[in-house]
Amino acid sequence: MVFAAGFTWWHLIGIGQDFEYTSLGEQLLGPGAASHGFMQALAASWMLTLVVILFSVLARLGLESAKKRQGVAKWYALPGLGFLTIAELVVDFWKSMMGGSLENRDVTVFLPIIAGMFTYIFAGNILGMVPGFLPPTENVHHNWAMSICVFLLFVGVGLIRDPVNFIKHLIGPVLAMAPLIFIIEVIGLVVRPATLTIRLTGNMFGDHTVFSIMSDLVPWGVPVPFLGLALIVSFIQAFVFSLLTVIYIALSVPHHDEAH
Repeated sequence: MVFAAGFTWWHLIGIGQDFEYTSLGEQLLGPGAASHGFMQALAASWMLTLVVILFSVLARLGLESAKKRQGVAKWYALPGLGFLTIAELVVDFWKSMMGGSLENRDVTVFLPIIAGMFTYIFAGNILGMVPGFLPPTENVHHNWAMSICVFLLFVGVGLIRDPVNFIKHLIGPVLAMAPLIFIIEVIGLVVRPATLTIRLTGNMFGDHTVFSIMSDLVPWGVPVPFLGLALIVSFIQAFVFSLLTVIYIALSVPHHDEAH
């Protein structure tokens, strides 16, 4: 199969023609790790960004159209699984998930970020199921970039919303042990984006590798169940990445019941 041989559609426009498929270990530790599929992942990420923006625009147009309906009909879901219905499912799902960790006002603030992140990662994961495309979420540098954004988000939220208590938490309650506690807490903060990166990269790299091997061995019929497995893994990994982001934000924002 031409796709299994390393061909991708990006080759047709000159992106990643010198791409050499390497293992996950070589991505992380190899001398050429910095250039491993970087241009292809970058191109795919921009394409996915445009797709997510287009999806959001179409969902918004569907919402405006629904609001123009007369009477109580505007409050009922549209028939069929359209852009608005899918967007409502994603928003309602994450609104309920975030409600258990964040206050209502914080859910309103961070819901667009979390729902958008989930949609982008899920779309990136399932891109690997399309012949001729590699999922950008199996590229460690792409995932590092997302994880660093998450790191800046929850650290920035802590410093902006409650800087005194955030710093107090980093130095601990005992002043004499503050240097040691500070080092431990900073390491803990840095480990969070590292675990996000390794988890997403490892799972998506392994899932795509298994599917590619099965497609090479038996091109017809047998790989079909692996498509279902790949879809489940794609959803779970996008969900875990987004849920951990919610938890990290919840650990950084102040809560009114902390005194109790």
